[in-house]
Amino acid sequence: MEYFRAQDTYLVRLDPEEEILTQLHALAEKERIQLAEVSGLGALKEFEICVYNVAEKAFYHNAYTEALELVSLSGTITQLDGNPYLHIHAAAGDSTGRVVGGHLKKAVVSATAEITVHVLEGRVGRKWNDTMNRGFISGSNGSYANGIRIGSSARRRLSNEAASHTKSMLTVFATDALRKSLCARPTNDSFAACSSLRSIPSI
Repeated sequence: MEYFRAQDTYLVRLDPEEEILTQLHALAEKERIQLAEVSGLGALKEFEICVYNVAEKAFYHNAYTEALELVSLSGTITQLDGNPYLHIHAAAGDSTGRVVGGHLKKAVVSATAEITVHVLEGRVGRKWNDTMNRGFISGSNGSYANGIRIGSSARRRLSNEAASHTKSMLTVFATDALRKSLCARPTNDSFAACSSLRSIPSI
């Protein structure tokens, strides 16, 4: 495994015979990653997944040992009892174009795998749910955002980002209105303003 960090994201490359979950767990331990989202793709020689049956509270496993393309890898890194906990789903396709997927249990690389690990602010743990017979995300001293409990600093940041985005959109709407007003019938007085507004991108 080789990786490097670009701001808050790790770019990871795995080599043949390396197992994805094992390497991601090692990365999380070494870099002390508390909370992150994971995505990736690659080529596999072994692929084991499972699907959870809610009524039976049990997993059904499927294993494949053939040439497969990892077309989707997504999930989270959180904490369980102070250790990294990976909840990863994956889908892979065979030579006929058939795609299978589910909760990832094992994925051995055949050629390479390219994975991004985007580190998020804060720390999220997990608690066991007896009703579902599974562990679920659980936090403390914060509020929920999309099902994940976040701290006050992250909450303020999300609020500021939302306000900034709203301001940007209002600016664009105002710019569009001015552009139409000034550029529909440009005069000598409005020509310069019209030209400058044309250079502003309408994101």
